[in-house]
Amino acid sequence: MKTINNFRDFGGYRTQDGRRLRQGQLYRSGDLDRLRGADLKTIQALRLKTIVDLRSPRERKNKPGTAIGAQPISLPFDFDQVTRERLQPLMTQKNVEPEIDAIISQTYAEMVDRVQPQLRELFRLLLCGESYPVLIHCRAGKDRTGFTCAVIQLALGVERSVAIADYLKSNEFVLPSIQRMLKYARILSLGRLPVENLALVYTVKEQYLCTALKQIEQRYGGLTPYLEQCGIGPHERAALQALLLEPKP
Repeated sequence: MKTINNFRDFGGYRTQDGRRLRQGQLYRSGDLDRLRGADLKTIQALRLKTIVDLRSPRERKNKPGTAIGAQPISLPFDFDQVTRERLQPLMTQKNVEPEIDAIISQTYAEMVDRVQPQLRELFRLLLCGESYPVLIHCRAGKDRTGFTCAVIQLALGVERSVAIADYLKSNEFVLPSIQRMLKYARILSLGRLPVENLALVYTVKEQYLCTALKQIEQRYGGLTPYLEQCGIGPHERAALQALLLEPKP
């Protein structure tokens, strides 16, 4: 799509017990501010019931988004400002990929600890059959949304490697817009700006999500106790799977 970044269905995957995530129920994307024309009609045809917005209040004020007839739910993962402040001093420096990676990885580790109330509300919403189809989005649809969708997939029984591969698909979806952005950045800076830093900020790496998953393992003892912290015990997890998984073939 041309007017919405990183939009896709994150269902369709096999679970460890041989079932499959239902398609047409769980979607993810970047912000909806530029959604227009044929893309808007495509989204409207999905008959979304709920849009979960993970952006901060400041982000929502700057880009309210296009109304598409679904119920908006704000569950802010308010990391954009602090991450920007951490990264800003590095953006004009060369050969700082390790430092940028470390900052982004740190943000993912912090996200695990700080967004449990939001995840609790999200899972409460997902346990209601009337909420579907659901679209989850943030600004670029790759970090906050990527972590959240991976947790949902893992809670439903998707293999870790599959959830990571789906997370990394964001790079394929954002690559065209990144290439255009880097081209203009080179021109406007007369070649002086290390545009590779922008590419790092606007893509994802396996190590980012793995840092979050490692934090879940080390601090909480694994996914199951972490989900329990987020209000998803065995009963709720089974109910969620009943809603979102197809029966075994």
